[in-house]
Parts: sequence; C-alpha cells; structure tokens
Amino acid sequence: MRFFLKHSLILLTVLLTVSLTFGQSLQTDSLVVKFDRFRRTDYIEKIYVHINQSALLVGETVWFSVYAVDGSFHKGTQLSKVAYVEILDKNNVAVAQAKIALNNGLGSGSFYLSPLINAGNYQIRAYTNWMRNQPPSFYFHKQLTIINPFTSLERKKGVSVDKKIIAAFFPEGGNIIAGVTNKVGFKLSSPDGKGVASNGFLLNDKNDTLAQFSPLKFGIGNFSFAAEAGTVYRAVIKTNEGYVTYPLPTVKPIGYALRVIDNKDHFEIVVENKTSTNWPSYLLIHARNKIVLCKAIESTGEPARIQLHKTSLPDGICTATLFDAMMYPAAERVLYKHPTEKLTINAKLNQQDYSPRRPITLDIETSSPANLSVSVYRLDSISIPSSSTILDYLMLSSELKGVVESPEYYLSNDPHKEAALDNLMLTHGWRRFNWTDVLDGKKSEKKFVPEFNSPIISGKVFNENNEPVANILTYIASPSKAPRVYTSRSDAAGNIQFEMQNFYGPRKVVLQTNTKLDSIYHIQIDNPYATDFIDSNSDDFQLNTSIKNSLEERTVAMQVNDIYHRASHEKFSHPAIDTTAFYGKPDEKYMLDDFTRFPVMEEVLREYVVGVVVRKRRDGFHFMLVDHPSKTVFSESPFMLIDGIPFFDEDEIMSFSPLKVKQLDVMTQRYYLGYNHYSGVLSFRTYNGDLGGFIPNKHALVVDLEGLQLQREFYTPTYDLQKNRETRLPDQRQQLYWNPKISTIDGKQQLKFSTSDLIGNYIIEIEGISTDGTPGKSRTIFAVKNYNN
Repeated sequence: MRFFLKHSLILLTVLLTVSLTFGQSLQTDSLVVKFDRFRRTDYIEKIYVHINQSALLVGETVWFSVYAVDGSFHKGTQLSKVAYVEILDKNNVAVAQAKIALNNGLGSGSFYLSPLINAGNYQIRAYTNWMRNQPPSFYFHKQLTIINPFTSLERKKGVSVDKKIIAAFFPEGGNIIAGVTNKVGFKLSSPDGKGVASNGFLLNDKNDTLAQFSPLKFGIGNFSFAAEAGTVYRAVIKTNEGYVTYPLPTVKPIGYALRVIDNKDHFEIVVENKTSTNWPSYLLIHARNKIVLCKAIESTGEPARIQLHKTSLPDGICTATLFDAMMYPAAERVLYKHPTEKLTINAKLNQQDYSPRRPITLDIETSSPANLSVSVYRLDSISIPSSSTILDYLMLSSELKGVVESPEYYLSNDPHKEAALDNLMLTHGWRRFNWTDVLDGKKSEKKFVPEFNSPIISGKVFNENNEPVANILTYIASPSKAPRVYTSRSDAAGNIQFEMQNFYGPRKVVLQTNTKLDSIYHIQIDNPYATDFIDSNSDDFQLNTSIKNSLEERTVAMQVNDIYHRASHEKFSHPAIDTTAFYGKPDEKYMLDDFTRFPVMEEVLREYVVGVVVRKRRDGFHFMLVDHPSKTVFSESPFMLIDGIPFFDEDEIMSFSPLKVKQLDVMTQRYYLGYNHYSGVLSFRTYNGDLGGFIPNKHALVVDLEGLQLQREFYTPTYDLQKNRETRLPDQRQQLYWNPKISTIDGKQQLKFSTSDLIGNYIIEIEGISTDGTPGKSRTIFAVKNYNN
C-alpha cells in the first residue's frame, strides 16, 4: 500500500509539473501568436528628412531629401507613394507645404523661403497619409532656423525668461514597489524642453534624506532607494528661486519589479515577484515589431535573472514587457543596443584645398549599395551642422517619446554615454501600441488610407440642408491638354475619394455632380495635410549680434544670386507622363483647322462630325452618338467634356465658341469609366487646354490645389574651362552642391561640382540608407583659399 501511495504521489507531481509547463507553453505561444497577428496587420512607417542646412535666410532655398521606410526593417516603404512635408511656425501655422512623390520610399523637394516669412525657429514636419492614423508625435520633426535679414538685429527688451524647472520622475519598470530597491529616472527641464543642470534630494514623510541626485547629461539622471509601503516620498529640487518640492509616484504595496543591468556584452534582466501569489509571469522582448524573446518565469521567492546576450538582439531599441499570470502587462523597460551594423560612407576629394571657381571631384564609397543625399555648403556663424542625422533618428529618436536633446551624443565616443543612454531609456521609453488591443486581437480603426499609387483627394457630399448624402456620383478633373477625369460615389457617410494619377504642380480643379440630375448637392474637400500637432515650447526667436558680419555677407550673396542667377534657380523638371486622353484613341478625331471654320457650334456638329446626331427640342439641344458596334443610335446623352472637364448640359456646349476648339474627339461606342458607363464620349480640346475662358457650371466647386511637387533643378556652374572662370558674372554661392538622388549600386559614385567666389571652410554632409535598411552618415571639411593665381 505504501509503495502504491508513494508512486501515486510521484506520478501526481510529475503530471502537475507537466501540466504547469504545458500551460506556460500555451501562454507564451498565445502571446507570440497575438503579437505576430498584430504586427502583420499594423504596418508601421517612419520618415526621415535630410535638409541641406539647418539655418537659412529668406531668399534662399530649403532643399530636402525624404527617406520613408518600414518601421521594422528600415527598408524603403512599399506602402505609401506620397509624403507630406511642411514648415511650421511656433503657432503650428504652415508657411510652406508640399506633396512629395515617393519611389521605393525615396523622394525629394525644395521650398523657396519668401522674404515675407518672419525670422524664427520653425519645424520641418513630414509624414505619410498612413502615418496620420498615429498621433503626431510619430511624425518626423526637425528644427529649421529662418533668418530675415531685413528685421532688426536688436534683442527685444523686456522679454522675460521663464526660469522655472519642470521635474518628471520615471520608476524603472513603471512603478515603485515596496520591499525592493527601486531605480527612478528623472528629467529636469526648462519650459522650452531643454535639460537643466540642478541638484536635488529625496525625502520620506519623516523628512529623512534618503538620496541626493543631480543629472548626468541634458537634465537626465537617476537615483535608487528602498521603498516602504505606506510611505510618501518627495523630491526637492534646487532652483534659482529656491527649493521646489515634487511628489514621487505612490508606492505600490504589491507588484512586479523589473530591473535591467547593462554588463557590457549582455543585459541582465531581474524580475522580482512581490505579489501574494506564486503564479508564473511572462517576459516578452520585442524590437521594432519583431519578437526577440518570449519566456515564462517561475516564481520561486527569489529574484529571477535572465541573461540576454547583446548578439541576440537587433540594433537599436528593444522593449521588455512583463505580463502577470492573467496576461496583464505589469512592468516594462526599454533597453538599447548600439548598432553593430553601420553603413560606412567614405568621401574622398581630389585635393584638400581649392581656389575660387575651381572644379571639385568627390569620390564616394559605401560599404554596401545605398541611396544617399549630399549637401555641400560654407560654414559660418549662421550655418551650423545639424545635431541630428538619419543614423541617430532611425536607431534612437524615432523609437522614443518626446524630443531627444542632442541625439548624436548618445552615439558618440564619450565615456559617459552608456550611463547617459540608460538614463534616456528610463525617461523616454514608449511603445507605438496599446497592449489591450494586441491581447484582445482588436484592430485599430484606420481613418486614413495609404496612398498606394498617387495623392488621394477626399471630401464629402452634402444636400441643401448640409446633411451628408450617400450614393451620389461625383467627378473631379483639371483642365488640361491631356484630359483626365476621376469619379467617386459617396458612401453612407457622404465621403468621396479620388486617386489622382500624374497630378503634378499647382492645378485648378473642378469637382461636381451631374448637375442636370442633382443640382441640389454640393461638395466640400478635406485638407490633405494633418491638422493635429505636438506641443511647441520653443522660445521666441532672437537674432544674436554676434552673427552680424556673417549675416551681412550672406545677405549680399543672397541678393547677388537673386539678381544674376534667378532664372537658373527657377528651372523645374517635369516628369515624363502619358499625355494620351483617359479614353485612349478616339474612334473619330477632328482637327478643326483642317475644316471650314464655323462661328457656331451647332454648324460644326451638324456639318462634319459624322458620329454625332444633333436634335433641338423644347427643352434645348440633345446630342446622341452613333453606336458603331451595333449600328444604332444611343438614346442617352454622351459623356461631354471640354479640356477634360465634364459638362452635362448640351446647351452649355452649344454656347461655347468653336473658334477656341482645336480638336474634337468622339468615342462612338459605349464607354466605361470606373463602375459607370456612358453612351459614348464627346471631347472638345482647346488650343491651350485651359477651357478657353469658358466657366464651369455654377454648381461646380472650382478650387486651386497643389499636386505632387515639381522638381526644382539645383544650379551649379562649371569651371572646367578657363573662359568660364573668367566670366565677370559674380558667383556668390554659399550652397555649392545639393543632390538628393545618389545611388551607389556597386558601392561607388563620383560627383563633380565647383567652388564659388567665396573663400572659407566648407562641409560635405552625406546621409543615406543602404538597400538592406542600414543608415549611415559622413562629414568632410575642405577649404577654399585665395591663392592669387
């Protein structure tokens, strides 16, 4: 009997162990499956914008290159084909906006800075339409200083500077837990968000001093203390106005403590269960939507220690999330692995110093095939190289909450950078999703659709009572020599969307319904740009008198270039697009200059347009086209157009002067446009493709819209020949070269440009990303000297 009981207990223990292990395995598998499902349905995009300089004058041009990548692998996005780039002032008012065409995630553009722009610190902001489904903190932001030399250099008097210190505290793991040693990150900042160096100390409710602390870098630091349940803790910070007290988060009597220790070649993750149960917990480590580790952790009464070798981690930021037995996120910590794979960019000049007006040869070599952008400009007290590059943005800033001050520092060789980086992880950690959505399998609603091919113009149809109307067919077109018409039928909420192909530059656009059937409806179009913003805490911009000499020199150079080279700066390249009308080759085409000209449209249609039958009745004119395939006549009116703009009233067509029409196209068969069909097409095309002065129907909405930005050509003279160098035209270029589209397919590329008349030190800034998603940067200095030869 004892033998039987003994072996039964052993068997029961084994079965319970197996059952528990199996249950834990099911939990981890379920967590992995749910996270992977979420990842596959929630595609993430990031954008980085490389600008030619971080400080410019009005009258100069901002040149920029756009890198749009997927959030997981940093390869060029295949989802979006349009990027939105803006320059915003301190009130989030746009002074410049553009839609930039993307090809494999790459695009470029420019903004001429009008003299009407006020001096100040502005923000370059960029995003895709798909990214608008996330908060604006996920958009790209970068400061751009614009100086207007025609404003006073005097510093404004009476401007008070807010010296208040803002303190924030971030317990490691998320909570302060009683009974363990808690590490707490802190950030001390001024109202403009800049870090502040100050001292502080930690007190309990008995006024005992438990710790003293000061920030290590940029106002960020940490301290540790053993917390007790029921005790209230506060931090006291020394400021210019005395001492200020800040409460710490409330101590949790029970919970999970999560600590991360950086041991150079590996991270040690320490988990302490301070709950009343011995149930297991689950650790999930993920990076850029990719799972690194999912592990069940037994509760043994002692801290669990997980060794995580850095070679097993992807480069950049990882997030460790601890779930309790009920799969509720209990603690979280962000950690960082320095990039081991970098795109190496070597820039080699054919010499180190140059005379004015001399050719320069620049050889670029990359460690792998890459797409790069290159900016070459003169260094002065205004033009200071940007503190942020594509490397630190993609690998650091884009994954952290809030603005990271001097992000390039964390990738430098400073001996304190590791400790500073750990402090940054404590204070800026975040994630791009809600764990509840992931675990519940909930799909987040997407208000904004990706623009797979071209810009989308959206809007809404209303009736005379301003109520949205469903199932109304709408049309959009722009007067053109290459007619294009797009249709959209309103959904249940009255929404309409048009995908505008080959839509470039400023255009006049006509939106309408079939006014002959439903003239009571009107259309409103949506703002294509995002209308939500991050908080802006920048100070009022003040010009510093120390830049006076550089400013005067730059101002003269800007005006000289404007006078002598304006035409060269106003050249735009037009993309090669199909100029065929949307209906293709017409069945009948009439070049009206080949026939006897009639002053009245009725005579033209009756006399020599074979495929059109004209009838005049009491209610006006009616057109009926011959259906050649069936050898019959359509009973309904054809689809009528002037320069691509639909017209639904034959009387309007008849009132148009045929002397302004160059060509008449006729489709003598049933024509399908989208899901709609028409009894043929009758298309009038004027000489200039501009409606010839004809005004669309009064019920139509006529608006000016910007399509994709046309590419401004960067002007650079060549001085290979002596006669070119001897020209008397002044060359005051401060920006010697800009090229947003450098491709090193075989790892090499050679560039040629020339120096100007300006002597001084110049910088070559190269940024880019390899075809496999690895970012890189390079900076090279050279000099232009006057050797008098």
